[in-house]
Amino acid sequence: MKKYLKTALIAASSLAFSVITIAQSPEFYFRAAGTPVKPKVAMSWNRYHTNAGIQDFSNRLVKAYPNLVTVTSAGKSYQGRDIPYLTITEKGSVPHNHKPGYYVGANIHSIEIQGTEMAMYLAWYLCEMYEQSLFIQELLRDKTFYIFPTINPDGREHFMNFGGTPRSGLAPRDDDRDGLFDEDGFDDLNGDGERSQMRKKNPNGQYKIDPNDPRKMIRVGPGEKGDYDLLGSEGQIDNDGDGRTDEDGP
Repeated sequence: MKKYLKTALIAASSLAFSVITIAQSPEFYFRAAGTPVKPKVAMSWNRYHTNAGIQDFSNRLVKAYPNLVTVTSAGKSYQGRDIPYLTITEKGSVPHNHKPGYYVGANIHSIEIQGTEMAMYLAWYLCEMYEQSLFIQELLRDKTFYIFPTINPDGREHFMNFGGTPRSGLAPRDDDRDGLFDEDGFDDLNGDGERSQMRKKNPNGQYKIDPNDPRKMIRVGPGEKGDYDLLGSEGQIDNDGDGRTDEDGP
């Protein structure tokens, strides 16, 4: 029995290898547009890059294509991070700032991290396909691309580590215009690092526990009695004594 099983496994492995080999033969596929065969800058586009990853990508692109790319910092964010941008054009007799320009700015809102990957992909595609595409050669000869992968590196860092808000940057703001900054924000009463919703038991409530996720509450249907009422967000403390709660926070 063991001998028969071993023979069967060897046969199955050989068959699987043969199928994979056949499936990868060139006559079975066309090369997809936008996928350089042998990129100088190896990238995977099935993930989100950190701020350090964006900088690393930019530096590698400059190293691989010094005739096309320059990376510059547009300045510092509130928390001191660089805001890098890529200038992509054919470097020749005409300076980049003497050509018509395309501006691409991504990740303005901190939670919109997908835009960064699209901007990086555009920069990568222009460079990797430059030698293969007459259209891109003409484009970069006559035009300049200014590509900002993230305009909001502080918000990006916060969102990728903690999630949630803010959509904007992290510089303090006087939202209630009382001359003070971020003095009445959310209150984490139980110290768990999250701002939760508060609830109380009520046999005639409008909410019940989600059967698919006990951490969540869902509204009951017409004619159905729930188990809870929602009281609002955790905290709701008027820290600055102006009669409003949680109206001025980061």
